[in-house]
Amino acid sequence: PNLKEHDAVTDVGAGTGMFSSLLLEHMPSLQLTIVEPSTPMLAIAKKRLGDSVKYLDGTIDAALPLLAKQDAFIFQRSLYAIYQS
Repeated sequence: PNLKEHDAVTDVGAGTGMFSSLLLEHMPSLQLTIVEPSTPMLAIAKKRLGDSVKYLDGTIDAALPLLAKQDAFIFQRSLYAIYQS
């Protein structure tokens, strides 16, 4: 409910892009950026999500200077910690 159409969102630690794909199913107009330090996982995310997403290979520290103003950040590891899964 906090996201609006065309919001700029960065998924930090996006892995293979599974969560990002679900997010885009619900809001395909999001300007989504994925930050992922694992090159093999990022390759899977690129296949899953295609060209509409911006991909940054590396850590959030390296990615922050490359990002324009964002409306939201999603931290996957935080979600895993909350649900212990």
